[in-house]
Amino acid sequence: MLKTRKKPELLHLHMDITVNCNLFCKYCFYSEYNSKEFIEKELSLDKHKSIIDEAINMGCQKIILSGGEVLTSYKFKPLIKYCNEKN
Repeated sequence: MLKTRKKPELLHLHMDITVNCNLFCKYCFYSEYNSKEFIEKELSLDKHKSIIDEAINMGCQKIILSGGEVLTSYKFKPLIKYCNEKN
């Protein structure tokens, strides 16, 4: 008899949407990455939405948007709206 695999579950997703910050605090993890070089390597808005969809399909109930300073990212408001639309 074959065992069927249980669908993976993901209850919470913590997404760092940007490394950008308007401060350069010495103690902050992101201060090392707060540069044009790393900001250009960030995932696109569409890729973040795709990850959110995948997480929801895995049963995700809570999504945390984080990063350097999320309010400096053009992706923050659209992702909040997208998450809201997805409940």
